[in-house]
This record gives sequence, C-alpha cells and structure tokens, in this order.
Amino acid sequence: MIQICRNNYITFNKKQYRQTKGIPQGLSVSYILSSFYYANLEENVLGFLRGGDDTKELNLLMRLTDDYLLMTSEKNNAMLFIEKLCQLSQGNYFKFNMKKLKTNFAINYAKLHAITTGEQAAAICPEPLSDQELFNWIGISIDMTNLHIV
Repeated sequence: MIQICRNNYITFNKKQYRQTKGIPQGLSVSYILSSFYYANLEENVLGFLRGGDDTKELNLLMRLTDDYLLMTSEKNNAMLFIEKLCQLSQGNYFKFNMKKLKTNFAINYAKLHAITTGEQAAAICPEPLSDQELFNWIGISIDMTNLHIV
C-alpha cells in the first residue's frame, strides 16, 4: 500500500508528475483511509458533541468524505465545531474552505480568522441562511423551517 502511494504519477498538460502528498484519488482504498483519518480527528477533537446523559442539547454530526453537516440545538457547539475544524486544518493537511461554510446565524469571520491563524485579516463573510432558504448538502435539500428533506 505504501509503495502504491509513493509511486503514483499523474499527467497534467502532457507532463507527468509524481504525487508527493496524500493518497491517490480513485484508489479503491483511498475512501477508507480518508474515512479512518477523519474519524480519528473527530474522536480526538469533537467529542464534546456527544454531550452527556444529563444534557438537553441535541447534536447531529454527519460526514461524507470531507463534507460535514452539523445540526445542533446549541449555537456555542456550532461555533466551537467551526473553530476546532479551522484549527485542525492548520496542521493536519486539509483545508477548511470558508467559502463553503454555511450557517443560519451570523459569524464574526475576522475574529474566527484571527483565532485559527493568529493573523488579523479581512475574511470572506457569507451571509447566514434565512429560515426560508433551503440548505443543500451532498445533493439533498433541507428545509430550514422544519428540517424536512425536500
């Protein structure tokens, strides 16, 4: 397996390049290895979403490959989830794409950028989704008013 990952070549603009990072996309075990990687990160960092027996908060975390959906009754859990994933992405070879982040509440993106990178900079500030909008995730649409799949 390691030999396959170390000897993967791709062709781009009629030139061949040896892949030096990550696992080859399309390899039959790539999805499984990626899933183990993200599951390990989740286990070590996102355990707070499990809550306890005495808590009334509701958290539902779903992931398909590297696309997450978190539905929670606690805004603080949502913010902590976003902050932790941003921080994790800094040293764990994946990118947290702020342009794809969607919430139904306002976020201080400049503060979030400063927390996760230590830099002060203007960040992309998407508007929060309204209750009237559909939320799209991995090809399904969720009605924000009642959480029904449309």
